[in-house]
Amino acid sequence: ARQASAAVPWEAAYTVQLAANHPLANGAATALRLTVARERPGPKGSCGSLLVRIDAPLALKGAGLVTHAGKAWLRMPGGKAELATAARLFKPVPGLDIPWVAFAPFEVAGLHSATVEGEFGDVAVLRGKPDYVAGPGVTPVKAGISKRFGAWVVGEVTDRHGKTTALVQWLELGELQGAVIPERLRLRGSGAEATAVDLRRQTLTSGRARAWGPRLLR
Repeated sequence: ARQASAAVPWEAAYTVQLAANHPLANGAATALRLTVARERPGPKGSCGSLLVRIDAPLALKGAGLVTHAGKAWLRMPGGKAELATAARLFKPVPGLDIPWVAFAPFEVAGLHSATVEGEFGDVAVLRGKPDYVAGPGVTPVKAGISKRFGAWVVGEVTDRHGKTTALVQWLELGELQGAVIPERLRLRGSGAEATAVDLRRQTLTSGRARAWGPRLLR
């Protein structure tokens, strides 16, 4: 899935116009815009390189997640980019109600051990059980892989009873410019449909390698 999701380096912008009553909108219609980038992992078995950064609205600008070589850096709204702790990876982003780990459930080393849960239609599902060394605040995760494209299509965080608390769906996959790219990105937090957002891809560039690290969160 890591290889298929980033056959070549790519970066895309996903946007949605939020209704005035959405928690992020503060009473006025506004846009939510995310930049997503992926790059091929290194040696076989290493974790993938991923950037998810909020570019709008202004209150959340620069907040995001970077994973590379099994490490993760986070920038929360109003803060600086820092090496991620397990507790911060599982803390919901205000307004989105999604913890950053939902975008990359198996890209941070030392959090979960994965087993195959089963196949459901075109999706194969991996379940992640918290490693005993991961520390408090780490709950189970799931990840879905498209059997057609081989790429990530679902990231899910659950409580210890199996109830979904956050869901990220990469939808309408297509092979573009040598990579498997989602046309849509759907986010749903514990508030279910009340805070769910459905973003559509607006821009795409590919083929440009980058220096991975916290400097991408600006």
